[in-house]
Amino acid sequence: MTLHTVNNKYAHKVGAALVYLLLCALYFVPLPAPAKLCYPVAWLAVASLGNRTWWLTLALCFSALGDLLGVKGELLAQIGAFGVAQVCYIIQLSRQSNLRTTATKSIVGAALLPAILLATALIITLPQVGTTILKIGVVVYGATIGTMVFFACLSGSLLSKVGAVCFMFSDFVLAISLFTTPHPTAHLIYLPLYWLGQGLMWWGITLRGRK
Repeated sequence: MTLHTVNNKYAHKVGAALVYLLLCALYFVPLPAPAKLCYPVAWLAVASLGNRTWWLTLALCFSALGDLLGVKGELLAQIGAFGVAQVCYIIQLSRQSNLRTTATKSIVGAALLPAILLATALIITLPQVGTTILKIGVVVYGATIGTMVFFACLSGSLLSKVGAVCFMFSDFVLAISLFTTPHPTAHLIYLPLYWLGQGLMWWGITLRGRK
């Protein structure tokens, strides 16, 4: 790979990242744009096509669908869409990890953080979740995002690790806001965390290339 090719590759990523940041900022601008919550992650899905990391692209597409369903107030369907997104992330990240050559201590350490976060989130929020089917959806989704964080921690990419943890913390804050302590400014915490998480994972996964 020539220096010119490398420079072009990074120029495209920086350009895509700048558009992503502008779309994130657009959400907070009082303009009549329909479903503008979906724009940032939908853009990342488009930006990821050139890297041919197809499971990442699918993860971002289902995430954007989850954003759209959230705008429409379809909570259970939103959880389902994000659950599929997490499965796609798991497949992508597992291809960039190697459990066979990873020390047992590292595997245990990678599992510890998502396990603690997941257990804490479920203890706090699950009793407040309404219907049985919604409780099941929350538990299943929690397991998938916890597994995603586990594989991100083993992926060898610091960006993916930090992004996955931000994603999980975002959902933790959102769950508290939805089910236990609603707060009108909670979105000022969970949305930046969510967008930071998605952006870092997109950058980290695409930097490691097609696998």
